[in-house]
Amino acid sequence: MEYRRFVLAVLWFTAGFVVLAACFNFMIDPASLFHPDGERGAAVILSERGDIGVMGKDYDDRFLQKYRISLEKQRQIEWLVVGSSRAMLVSEPMLGPELINLSVSGASVEDLVALLHIGANRISPRNILIEIDPWLFNVNNGQVSWKSLAPEYSLALDELGLGRAGSASSAMASSGAVDKYLQLISLDYFKASMKRRLIEGASRPRFFRVPPFVELPAEYVVNRRDGSRVYERESYKRSLAEVRASALNDGRPPAYSLAGYQRISPDVLAILDAVIRKYQSNVKIALLLSPYHPITFKMIADRYPMVNEAEAVVRALAAKYNLKLVGSYDPAAAGCVETEFFDGLHPMDSCIRKIIQSLR
Repeated sequence: MEYRRFVLAVLWFTAGFVVLAACFNFMIDPASLFHPDGERGAAVILSERGDIGVMGKDYDDRFLQKYRISLEKQRQIEWLVVGSSRAMLVSEPMLGPELINLSVSGASVEDLVALLHIGANRISPRNILIEIDPWLFNVNNGQVSWKSLAPEYSLALDELGLGRAGSASSAMASSGAVDKYLQLISLDYFKASMKRRLIEGASRPRFFRVPPFVELPAEYVVNRRDGSRVYERESYKRSLAEVRASALNDGRPPAYSLAGYQRISPDVLAILDAVIRKYQSNVKIALLLSPYHPITFKMIADRYPMVNEAEAVVRALAAKYNLKLVGSYDPAAAGCVETEFFDGLHPMDSCIRKIIQSLR
């Protein structure tokens, strides 16, 4: 009898803790999964051709991009850019006016498909630049943030008619809403909520219109009106030793989204092939391979041979459809030196500008 009471007490305590944790996660909502009001307000500013200052990193840039496009007037632009944070620096000063950059952090193939779908259906780009990271072809890349765009991804798959590969991915997309609510009882999300509440304060990231000619505090990121990003000032002031240390750390296993990389996913390759076929009929497409820091590249190329294999696959895809391809995961091949990196994964403006200048 005593044992039974003990078990019941433990069960009631556990259930109560889970409910309280879920309520806490919902109220704090560190990734703005349930209260994306800040992203909506930021999208309004961007759609009005204003720059926004961003304080904090725990917000959903996929929601931001989706809302921003929904507010855009239907018009024709020169360039639509999609990719990961490694493409966020691509801007109008680099490629010319009438550019919108929809890149998101840690982009997966699902992000690219969904963002192209919502972007190209709202605005009419003459050119599309797709940045392709090596982890796109890794089924074990661990990327799940794309599920914020699960409905758009599912619709895009229907339009592409991808058969078996599309059906498998569509099933993954349909789980996006479920996964969103599972975050309420996620230990990782609870930790993020605690960090936000105890360390950063309970307020959500501060999005605000950046007045002209005003220098923001050093910790602020600026999202420009064209969707490109200007990182915190401290990022540009890091010493060479600091960058090298960061690059060394980024190259150590498990390298970002490269763990368990055993082969090139044929499903992902089929999806990219279908995307290019769909948009190439009336739009010029170019592909971008953003380089790694020299230290990081040497480390991951030795440990993860699929990185070089991924580049070969992308080059073959470009040759198949006669697409312009610029850049390389290898910084030497891309023409960038170690002083042109923020860390092991992210090249600076000068590096990206050199790589894409032939696209102007």
